[in-house]
Amino acid sequence: MNKKNKKRDNLDNPDNQLIELKKKIDELETGWQRTQADFANYQKRSEEQKLNIIAAANTDLMLRLTPVLDNFRRAFTHASDDKDPFF
Repeated sequence: MNKKNKKRDNLDNPDNQLIELKKKIDELETGWQRTQADFANYQKRSEEQKLNIIAAANTDLMLRLTPVLDNFRRAFTHASDDKDPFF
């Protein structure tokens, strides 16, 4: 008797069918739980990456604005107290 026929004979028994179905359910449930955990981890990583990108962009913006603000401060310090600073 070859392996395929032996397995087929085993599945003809209702008790064996029930055992095989329970094993399959357990396998599927374990895979589903693992997939859920993987997705939750993916969401956490994505959120963390998004926050890191925002922080880096804000840092870059502040570094670019600082010299401009310093120049405005210097310009206003040396500006005259006249009402119209352009004349």
